[in-house]
Amino acid sequence: MQPATQQLESVATHFTWDGVARHTRQRRAREGGDGDPGNERCDALITETARCLECDLDATSGLAALEASGLRSAPVVDDNGVLVGVVCHAALARLREFDELEVEDAMITDLVTVTQDATVAELAKLMAQHGLERVPVVTHDGHLVGVVSSMDVVRWLADRLP
Repeated sequence: MQPATQQLESVATHFTWDGVARHTRQRRAREGGDGDPGNERCDALITETARCLECDLDATSGLAALEASGLRSAPVVDDNGVLVGVVCHAALARLREFDELEVEDAMITDLVTVTQDATVAELAKLMAQHGLERVPVVTHDGHLVGVVSSMDVVRWLADRLP
């Protein structure tokens, strides 16, 4: 059995499986498009608007927001909605005793993102290469559009299987 990242990479590299490609070509013929399922834009996979935190929110409030939403991590945006980082529950929990610290003090800023016009194939390859379960989707000027998870990719693929 292949590791999950290799399987995902295999899926990303071989989006022209006969059944998937045939089904997608038929759908695209009805809707317009080139018929290659891997060329569909990744923003079509966003299932909901990402719940995000603002970078100047205090760490305790950020932790409470994550816990209330049931999330383990969230994108962090500035006042203009530009993605500036991602923060996880564990990092905020370590800061909860320091009232003067903000979400930006706990966030990761070295991010792997895709632009909203990237293809599903590009997204899947990126996720496989970096071992990512979630990838923020941004506009060309960095505004957060949403987040795509590996489960979103699997659902997208399952919807295209005959």
